[in-house]
Amino acid sequence: MTIYVVQNAQKMPIWKQRIIECRSSGMSVKEWCKERGLILIYPTPVLFFFKRIGYMLLSLEWRFSRGRFIMPAFLGYDRVEVPDGHGSHKKELQINEDEAQTVRLMYYMLLNGSSITEIASTLTELERETGQRKVNGKPNTRWSEGGVYNVLRNERYCGDVLARETWTPNSHDHKSKRNNGKKNKYYQPGHHEAIITRAQWNAAQRILNSHRFRHTGGYLPMAVIDHGAMTGFISINRFWAG
Repeated sequence: MTIYVVQNAQKMPIWKQRIIECRSSGMSVKEWCKERGLILIYPTPVLFFFKRIGYMLLSLEWRFSRGRFIMPAFLGYDRVEVPDGHGSHKKELQINEDEAQTVRLMYYMLLNGSSITEIASTLTELERETGQRKVNGKPNTRWSEGGVYNVLRNERYCGDVLARETWTPNSHDHKSKRNNGKKNKYYQPGHHEAIITRAQWNAAQRILNSHRFRHTGGYLPMAVIDHGAMTGFISINRFWAG
């Protein structure tokens, strides 16, 4: 890292604070700088930098608030061009049936008591593609527990979209963080065609949540017994913690 880069990194918080104060003062940039004895060399790269970042954030808010989400292709879906009804085209998600079989198998195994480790091992043995980067020019068929977990936690497989789950607080190092209320989140159900039902996805989430409490096995919902000596009682799994 050069001295020039280090100096810029140190000055960035100072300029950021100055820009915030300038914008809240109601004065023009030239007037605000003149009042404080700051020399304004036009154009100021730092001002353009923060203005560009601000426009980008406003653009994302505008897109998300209108249901225009950034949707790259992922396992189970392809992005295809379709008419937008205005003489042009737009890209939508379309189910890739071959990859969708992999997704359905994962949820089927989880709901029937298989562990994430067993699912990853089975998919690797069946040489099902992960959808990730190719290895030595060949499709990647080596599944990890993390890869399986991410698919099982992805709400997009039941047709929904949750945008802004992460955000980038510092545009200088571009490190993303989980969004715990710092920015608006946008959720849209039924955004695209689903590979699994919402009931299957909800059941999978309960199973995954129960794993935190060392529960193993499939999903065992409560049920009212409607016949026999125990009629009216509710059957439960006393070890369930999801």
